[in-house]
Amino acid sequence: SEADVQGDSANSASDASDEGAENAADDASEGKGSQGNQEAGSEGGRSSGSSAAANAVAEADDDTIVFRTDEVTVTTKKSAFKTEVTMTVEPVTDPVQLLKMVSALKEEGGSYTVKAYTVSFYDKDGNEVENANNRIFVSAEGAGRIVGLDNGDSTDYDSYKGLSRRLFSGKMLVMAAAKTVPGIFTVRLTSPGLDCIEITLTAEPAKVSPGVSANTENAAGYIESREKENDIPVRKIELLSESTQFDADNRELKFKTVIYPADSVYSGEIIYRLVTVLGIDTNVAAITDVSDGYVTVKALGDGEFYLRALCKNGTNKYHIMSQIKLTSAGLGSATFDPYTLVKGGLRTYENGAVVNGIEKGAEFKGKERGIFGFENVDFGKYGSDTVTLPIFANKTTPVFMKIYDGHPDEGGELVADIKYHVQPIWLVYQSQTYKLSKALRGIHALYFVSEDDFDIEGFVFEKPVKEDIIIPAGARENVYGDKFTETGDEIKGIGNNVVVDFGNFDFTGKTPVGIKITAKSSLPVNSIHVSFTGDEQTRILCEFEKAEEYTERYFDLSGISGKGSVSLIFLPGCDIDLKSIQFVY
Repeated sequence: SEADVQGDSANSASDASDEGAENAADDASEGKGSQGNQEAGSEGGRSSGSSAAANAVAEADDDTIVFRTDEVTVTTKKSAFKTEVTMTVEPVTDPVQLLKMVSALKEEGGSYTVKAYTVSFYDKDGNEVENANNRIFVSAEGAGRIVGLDNGDSTDYDSYKGLSRRLFSGKMLVMAAAKTVPGIFTVRLTSPGLDCIEITLTAEPAKVSPGVSANTENAAGYIESREKENDIPVRKIELLSESTQFDADNRELKFKTVIYPADSVYSGEIIYRLVTVLGIDTNVAAITDVSDGYVTVKALGDGEFYLRALCKNGTNKYHIMSQIKLTSAGLGSATFDPYTLVKGGLRTYENGAVVNGIEKGAEFKGKERGIFGFENVDFGKYGSDTVTLPIFANKTTPVFMKIYDGHPDEGGELVADIKYHVQPIWLVYQSQTYKLSKALRGIHALYFVSEDDFDIEGFVFEKPVKEDIIIPAGARENVYGDKFTETGDEIKGIGNNVVVDFGNFDFTGKTPVGIKITAKSSLPVNSIHVSFTGDEQTRILCEFEKAEEYTERYFDLSGISGKGSVSLIFLPGCDIDLKSIQFVY
């Protein structure tokens, strides 16, 4: 039988207003998107979208269109093709009207013709909502059947042979066919929060084609989203603020989050990120609070970055992303935290054969010297000498790299000469851990140098556990008393009644049985109290004997457990240089 349209769609009634700019894009930098690699811009403290090519931000010669609430006409010229295109962008509000348009798929003279209908949404002003993603439920009664649902989204795992799907980029395709008996049948479409609409079709007599089934039809199938019957996804996220500029007088800004539609069941599941233009988590700013529909951002240094709001809409991947471009100036340079993975794409310096690598890392191109570096890496007062490097080298021979503390051509110190030789797995980073020639404490500039061809995702240092490491005397929390001199990591000339306070420790679950004190003194003996103050105060006397050079001496401890503060108290008559302490278990 052949199905023909006999009816029209009915109007639904909703009047949700959208006064913001359009932006519904996937978080493509997460590698989880479903609507293409669109990067957003911003204007006037409002998040916005891009309608240009996929790499609109990265490619300067692409045309980026900033959407506003009024009508916008954009003309683009591409001289290479000698074409001129004019487009008008109409402002849209939330979908209120469900409409179908018959697709021209009629088979001339065919027996079991399948008719395809494109499902679209329109707002209260009659404008098509091209980023609508509403869930549609479809059914057929009478002489017809539903034989397919599709939306063009390759990341949507809802069943093609089911009875429900979401729109993708404002569209969904419904395929209907007749059964074996002529007559009237009705195709019904419903969407949570909107009125039901129907189309009446007629199945006309047709010649039977042997071997062609007219009985198979769609049935309720897999639905990926967490909500099923009441699935109202987020269509758009807007970020609003009076300013997008941070400075010394305005280190924190608040951004209001507006969700469309307001009754989305996933409106409380928005995730926020601060990223660079490459989509890497930035070190220039931090999110300090998310509450009551606002997100607070604090700038930590100078730079350019983006605030992103993302929503998975009840699935395991991001479907919606909005972002706003932010800048900060007059704050100085931000620091890197070496105890979390610092991506190669965040490098602050590069020279020679270096390009962006896979997974937002850095790549040495080989055949000539390449250098990239990171300034203002803050190792803290305890520091670390152990670094882990995720590397992909697509070769079976070793690759070599040097790490410098400071620029290698400006007096930097070589702290590691690395050989990496691991059987490669295609495009997979494999981590190796290396020891530096010294522990790095405080703020340093790290530089990586190689003439080989390989990718490095970044670097991460082993975070020191205060209770387990050698603690330099210079890493004390406080020092006071009659006589002492601080020189870098050491405290020299410690005399009468000096207290070196090393701060709080947590010995819960492990009790120190001793302490190693590294020091030197020309006196026959120096009397030192190791003081632990928790619920009660415990003092243990340690007699450090003469040592012309720095010498490590072990002393037994008892009565120290739980949480408390540790100090060394130097009794009258002392004259000693202190280098470090370390607890023994």
